[in-house]
Amino acid sequence: MRRIIQYILFLIQILLLSVSLILHYLSDKKMGVARFLIFKRSEWEKSFFSSYLIKIYIILALLLLVVLVIFSIFKLKQKLLGTIILNVILIFLLVNKSIHTLKAGYLFIIAIVLCIFIELIKIVIK
Repeated sequence: MRRIIQYILFLIQILLLSVSLILHYLSDKKMGVARFLIFKRSEWEKSFFSSYLIKIYIILALLLLVVLVIFSIFKLKQKLLGTIILNVILIFLLVNKSIHTLKAGYLFIIAIVLCIFIELIKIVIK
């Protein structure tokens, strides 16, 4: 039963990342997708991704990275490696200013945050 749940969660992670990549690809090809992403980016910049909140997200991601590294050193060894890699990618995307100009940039950030939570759920299930 645990293996089935882990496979389902893995498929959800793949779907999240592939949908954000597909929307990014289609934003250059289809005008409707581009308009939708530009509209959502302007909404999210006002609410979820203001400059103040991005600084808070960076601090939280760094704290999570430190906690994950400490746990991986003392207890869980290799189980947290995927989560640590995703967290480093998230920190890079939050710090990098060019990701905020992409039409689907915030979708990448949201997808990676959800993938980190799914990885943590998978570790708890094990």
